[in-house]
Amino acid sequence: IGLFVELDTNNLDYWESLKILINHKLAQIRESNTDYDEGVHTAVVDEIDNILDGKTEKELIELESQINEQINAGEALDEEYWQSLLKRLRIRKAAAKVDEIHSLVVEERLSKLAKDPNYSLDSINRLRLIMRQIDFVDLKQQSTSIVTSSKSSTRSQKIEKRIQPIPTTNVLRAVRKVLTDDEMYDLEEAKGMEEDEEKFGQEYILPSSSVTDSKRYLKPRYYNRVKTGYEWNKYNQVHYDIDSPPPKVVQGYKFNIFYPDLIDKQTPPTYKIHQTENPELVILHFQSGPPYQDIAFKIVNGEWEYSQKTGFKCMFSNGILHLWFNFKKYRYRR
Repeated sequence: IGLFVELDTNNLDYWESLKILINHKLAQIRESNTDYDEGVHTAVVDEIDNILDGKTEKELIELESQINEQINAGEALDEEYWQSLLKRLRIRKAAAKVDEIHSLVVEERLSKLAKDPNYSLDSINRLRLIMRQIDFVDLKQQSTSIVTSSKSSTRSQKIEKRIQPIPTTNVLRAVRKVLTDDEMYDLEEAKGMEEDEEKFGQEYILPSSSVTDSKRYLKPRYYNRVKTGYEWNKYNQVHYDIDSPPPKVVQGYKFNIFYPDLIDKQTPPTYKIHQTENPELVILHFQSGPPYQDIAFKIVNGEWEYSQKTGFKCMFSNGILHLWFNFKKYRYRR
């Protein structure tokens, strides 16, 4: 999330709010594994939650401002109470922001589905109803957490209000029909190999000056294929025949590079070719935006066929960059 806060500045409110919720969840986990107790009685916690329940983000912001004014003016007689209220209010405010953005994303995706002839209006409405019933961030889900203080046995047990694990990936990917890179890989692998195809993954390590910060950026996953066959050049025509064919050579490639979490989805990944000292080999270099680093492969240097009839494909769809191409063939004639 820290990376997205830095890179995805257009959605900074969302990532900052999500960060607050995750830090809150981590704090709860730490509390459940230690003897720490924030010292707020269960009845007080319930009272605070009753104050915050049902408030919109705007109302929470106004309440936060009022509390800060009271504390700064010294009018808060029980400052510990108001600080506890303020702490839980900020968590509620972050949850409200995430819920709001989630709802906007869902409606945007459903609007796009409504234009798809494969989806009926009834199916869209049913999906909308299902999505509205999902609590994206459910602060009301409770789980009992018994925390006994080692300093005082008089402190009561308390019920911590837990944040339900946020189904960001599952919910949003389901609506926008974008899979995880693991799912993309499994689906591509399940397609199997065509005749004379085999898996290909001969990566080339780019010079440090050409690679984005590998410690901060993700390496994209991929599932590539290489096609081999017989080349009937003049030499092979003289020395080989159909019954005794020459060694197989590379005839083409199918690159499938997975970018499910690309921030700027309006700018598709690109590729370029670098020459090497060996004239028979070149470097195929793939580039994209954050959060992915560049990736490259060493391939055979051949003349590409750019016709769709001969298998050429260059398309970025549903988070996958497809680059398929075959080399021009030299046909043998008897």
